[in-house]
Amino acid sequence: LPGEFDGKDFVTEDELSAYLPNGYGGLTPIEKRRAQKQARETAFAADKDAYIKRARAHIDALEFQPSVLIFSGSGYQGLWLLTEPWPVDDANRQEVKSLLINFAKMIGADTQAALLTQLFRLPGTRNYKGWHAPDFPEVKVVYAHLDRLHSYVDLETRVNDWLYETQPAPLERPAEDKPIDPVRQRFNDNHEVLTLLQDAGYQLPEGE
Repeated sequence: LPGEFDGKDFVTEDELSAYLPNGYGGLTPIEKRRAQKQARETAFAADKDAYIKRARAHIDALEFQPSVLIFSGSGYQGLWLLTEPWPVDDANRQEVKSLLINFAKMIGADTQAALLTQLFRLPGTRNYKGWHAPDFPEVKVVYAHLDRLHSYVDLETRVNDWLYETQPAPLERPAEDKPIDPVRQRFNDNHEVLTLLQDAGYQLPEGE
């Protein structure tokens, strides 16, 4: 399972506000999202090391530690290796997609990178994002504990428990106190369900 932790995602709302444009309150929702993205990247570029340290501290505090951790230049990319292969086909593809997204939510990773088709940066290459110029950082393996394996079922169970603990309980629909139709009531009073089933050809097991 993948997990991506970009330093820019650890910019706080207070820090972000200093980089928002004048007239931000009058922008459309789409324009606000674009402005927030730009402000987040600008804040990150102004103090990259601090935000990258925040990302690392967040990862180190996780309940489930990644098997492999890669420094991407802008943050970290984690891999949670499984105890055994987990085949994906048409029968379970949607289920696995949902798990990847919810796992990312649970560990505070980027949900947009929680994809079956996600590709991470290769160690030994460089990160050429504009905010790194002119010293483009090299992508490096921080650690690789190849014996730190995780059970897919255990991770799935933990994610489901987390969803149960954090998602709001469904609202209970009030019972509808509607009067029973007189014809239906008369039918219910004069017929046993068991008799109707037996008349339809159903049989009870012996002794019942």
